[in-house]
Amino acid sequence: MFISIKANKISEQIITQIRQAILAEKLRPGDRLPPEKELMANFKVSKGTLREALLSLETLGLLEIRKGALGGAYVTEVDIKKAGEFFLNFLYFKSVALSNLTEVRILVEAYIAEKAALMLGREDLKKLKELNEEFEEQLGQNLPAESFNRQIEFHRILGEATGNPILIFFLDFISNTVIAAKNVLKPQMDFYHSVLKAHKQIFDAVREKNPKKAREAMIKHIKEEEKDLFDIQKKGAVENLDLRQDLFRNLMNSKGWEV
Repeated sequence: MFISIKANKISEQIITQIRQAILAEKLRPGDRLPPEKELMANFKVSKGTLREALLSLETLGLLEIRKGALGGAYVTEVDIKKAGEFFLNFLYFKSVALSNLTEVRILVEAYIAEKAALMLGREDLKKLKELNEEFEEQLGQNLPAESFNRQIEFHRILGEATGNPILIFFLDFISNTVIAAKNVLKPQMDFYHSVLKAHKQIFDAVREKNPKKAREAMIKHIKEEEKDLFDIQKKGAVENLDLRQDLFRNLMNSKGWEV
């Protein structure tokens, strides 16, 4: 499966070969790579060079290095959190504004709402209804704003209903960004009452299996949310909104969710 390599950029060539073997499905999630000595002989490299390459592949999310009697390098499926980390590395050097977030949300979430209206099953509708009921109950308990972050699951349930892993990935990243914006701007209770009202309208549309109504309700929700957050920013609560730091903390602390 593997061949000996040239001297320049040795570890990178090891990474490339193993990665290509995984992408070609010669190695699948759960498979264990050959023992260290065998890999060293195949690649004709030192132990240190091999371990450097394997650790890089672990950082990429393609391998898991295990210790103990059943230790070794195992192929793993890159999860949504790891993928989000790499996307964040790119965005970290950009300026991310509320208007950027709104544009992407309308492109992605309006379509998701439209499609979910045709695909949501009974169990998903039950979850959405329970989330709205929980949200309404929380609003009456004078809880801290962070308690309402779970309500982003409303959007994630809609995304999962599409069955599209690309949409689900982008929605997960968008959801973390929305939470980051709220953590920075710290909206008051009237903001969350508006969110609940919007979620109820979206729920009614998907329950009726009305894709046009669901799309319009989602767009209205996103635009209203942007306006409310922008008003908070404009009033001086935050002079320069920079979502990168808080988004980084939020994504690093989250467990992600399965595609």
